[in-house]
Amino acid sequence: MAKDLSTEEKIKQAAKKIFMQKGLAGARMQDIADEAEINKAMLHYYFRSKQQLFDLIFEEKIVQLFSTLGGLFLDASPLDEKIKLFVEKQSDMIADFPSLPLFVLNELWQNPTLAEEKLKDKPLHLIREKFRSAYDEALTDEAREQLPFEQFLLNMMSLIIYPFMARPIFKSMIEVDDHQFDQILSERKQQVTKLLLQSIKLDS
Repeated sequence: MAKDLSTEEKIKQAAKKIFMQKGLAGARMQDIADEAEINKAMLHYYFRSKQQLFDLIFEEKIVQLFSTLGGLFLDASPLDEKIKLFVEKQSDMIADFPSLPLFVLNELWQNPTLAEEKLKDKPLHLIREKFRSAYDEALTDEAREQLPFEQFLLNMMSLIIYPFMARPIFKSMIEVDDHQFDQILSERKQQVTKLLLQSIKLDS
């Protein structure tokens, strides 16, 4: 019996939804089968175990979370342009999958070596060093001393990701609905870029 690619894709889409909601520990194969509207035997025909299916989904999602770095920081564009585009692309990607950062971080807390295992064949070391080189070249010695590269990288990622992860808290604090908060997040891209460039004195 040949495997139907449309059924396989249907299972993967269902698995993404269930894993993003419940994580590896909380998800059951029956949940995924129900979401995909197939029986459990059919699910096991395509994927032998929950772990196999989770590994496939998790690798796809963690690569997705970090992939924005590659194309931007390996090209020859100025640092300020790299930062602006990264903030925009990473924010837009997370807006499309708002539960993605929490899903990835939760699974990494459960298994700290997971990121290294899944990203070992990806050129993250090269990307980081290219970004560091661009950072060092664009900043004065004084600016680099005041804000080391590692601190800037943490600032950038935190400013982008945290509002999505803490969405329920912020919505309550500022008393807005989902639509209003989405608008705030969209406008925030420009604010984050401005803050980051001001912090390294590259704002125009």
